[in-house]
Amino acid sequence: MALITYEQKQSILMLYKTHTAKEIAILLGVPYVYVNQVISGSGIHKASNHRIDFDKIREDCLNGFTDIDYLKNKYKCSATTVKIALSGIKRPRTRSKQTSDIIQAIRQMSFTNETMSSIAKRFGVSRQYVFKLKEKIEKEKEN
Repeated sequence: MALITYEQKQSILMLYKTHTAKEIAILLGVPYVYVNQVISGSGIHKASNHRIDFDKIREDCLNGFTDIDYLKNKYKCSATTVKIALSGIKRPRTRSKQTSDIIQAIRQMSFTNETMSSIAKRFGVSRQYVFKLKEKIEKEKEN
């Protein structure tokens, strides 16, 4: 720790209120390891910027936003937190509403240069589901 001056330690602790350790390392030009050592050695903990409202997550889910990745990005939390919030409620399936839109997107793939994965992500369904629909379309073409 001899590579960090007292002023740099104070700057790290002051910046930690509003920045992440990685951002501080970049801002001060100090190795990330040293920033973490200063923060952990000080005994301070960053307070969470927000509290997650489980009721809002449940409400969004019941309104059709069932994709865990979408919810975790919207509420800036982990997938585990979203799953805990949704425990005990049955997530509605929205595939039937979107199936025709997904099929249309699959048929237009060659024109739009969109991938199967991006279609799955856009509609909030699994890639396997999109691949199943594509196979179904190809079988219909053969018949």
